[in-house]
Amino acid sequence: MAETINKTKILVVEDEFNISDVCKNSLIKEGYDVTVSADGLSAKRLISATEYDLIVLDLNIPKISGIELYHWLEGEHPELTRRVLFMTGLIPVGGVAAFLAHTGRLCLQKPFTPKELRDKVKQVLEPLGKL
Repeated sequence: MAETINKTKILVVEDEFNISDVCKNSLIKEGYDVTVSADGLSAKRLISATEYDLIVLDLNIPKISGIELYHWLEGEHPELTRRVLFMTGLIPVGGVAAFLAHTGRLCLQKPFTPKELRDKVKQVLEPLGKL
């Protein structure tokens, strides 16, 4: 477990339990405070009620897609848009590639290792002074 106490709050939005579980456990071991949401609607409720430092967001989630949730963030919580790390099992071509290019956010391609996840999280948080 990480030696320092890290109160950085991370929301993982992922509907595949095995992936969300790996994300949660890997990030908790680093000392992060991690919440998991399995769909876009519950993620919206959580985001409206809690201040998160980072959102790890799958593009393909039920009820509201990751893309739709990101667009909602642009309107409702624009400060959070630069604190999003996308993940996807989709090949980023066409509309998905254009969307990712538009956001300028990092994207973690599935399958990924816990180390790759931790490294990408640090890449997003470091410039924000959240490490």
